[in-house]
Amino acid sequence: MGNSVPAPRLSASVPIRAMIHALRARLILLLAAWVLIPAANAASFQSPGILMLGDSQITFGSGPVLLRFLEQLKQSCAAHVPDDPGREAIKALGAMSVGIIGVRSTSLHSWTARRGRSKRALCDVDPKWRVNAGTYGVINRSGRRYVQMGQGAEHQVCRAGQSGFEALLRPDYYAPALLILSFLGNAADRWAKHPNLAVRDVERTIAHLPDSLPCVFMTSAPAHLAKENRLRLRAQRNIQAAFEATGNRCSFVPGFTKRTISTNEASPHFFRRKASGAVKDPYHPVGKGPRAFLDARAPALCLAIAAETRGRTLAAPPVAAKLVMPRPRPRPASLLARVAAARLASLPPKPWPRPRAKPARRLRPGQVLPPRPWPRPRARPALLGIPFDEVEPD
Repeated sequence: MGNSVPAPRLSASVPIRAMIHALRARLILLLAAWVLIPAANAASFQSPGILMLGDSQITFGSGPVLLRFLEQLKQSCAAHVPDDPGREAIKALGAMSVGIIGVRSTSLHSWTARRGRSKRALCDVDPKWRVNAGTYGVINRSGRRYVQMGQGAEHQVCRAGQSGFEALLRPDYYAPALLILSFLGNAADRWAKHPNLAVRDVERTIAHLPDSLPCVFMTSAPAHLAKENRLRLRAQRNIQAAFEATGNRCSFVPGFTKRTISTNEASPHFFRRKASGAVKDPYHPVGKGPRAFLDARAPALCLAIAAETRGRTLAAPPVAAKLVMPRPRPRPASLLARVAAARLASLPPKPWPRPRAKPARRLRPGQVLPPRPWPRPRARPALLGIPFDEVEPD
């Protein structure tokens, strides 16, 4: 026919070109991920000039009070440090930033352990609350009250094969001008009954701290229970003797004195209480309790800080640097989940259900079904804008 329109032909190269474009797009995405993921894992970090590590007394009560004391160190220690070199050191420290970390259920042996139950106390995620620590000062940029050690740029202390002290004080991470340690309660039974373990904990602590880092160790506040305080007082004596036996690497400040013990035992309002007025938590002072304890021990703490830093060249930590964050490891499945998966894998495959036969339609006597209409022909789609009816075969 003279006026017929030739049938369009689809080129075989069209699907190949589409595949090439799709592969090119995937390659670009993979390259972008390879470049951008390390950048996303890099986080800025600023080391504090004064770093304090402690246990759950910091987490649940004394953290804000200690932060205020250390941020105002020059004013806090003005009346307690008599000599000029000590005051100059206190003044230099007072101009530095402060960071405080309190990890519950930890003590010195938790920070010196490279593996095992002691390190798990520092690094394991609580199955219920999903957090195990409280942080204050410049290292708390999220504003959250509780955090999890090992998660976030400021809490990378759970590196494989390293203790918490080693991971924290590595050259490219925390570089404080002063370290303050405050522990007792979680190691009270350990140190009170086994003086040799107290010596071992101190020796390992000394081995894991940089030689040039000034260090102060202060035992935590007394509890409300007299029986518990007697145990903790024995533990304090043994840990103090351990520091003396190993050369007094850290200046020791006893938190248990006649004044602090009698005050906390006679002050139920220093602790969390029930509606009836009975003490609910006798181990963690709150409210006015931490303030009273720090007021009582401030002279000794200031003198210890001055003794550790007097005559030293105190330099503030370097400016914020990029810290490469480790990629989170996939969480291993629990034993129960693995057993269930193994049982499911051992079961034989379940056969597909047979389709049920459609029941025949029952007719009443004399009823006749109407003839089934033929399906209407569907309109054929257009190809390249030309209706099929206008396209003649070759």
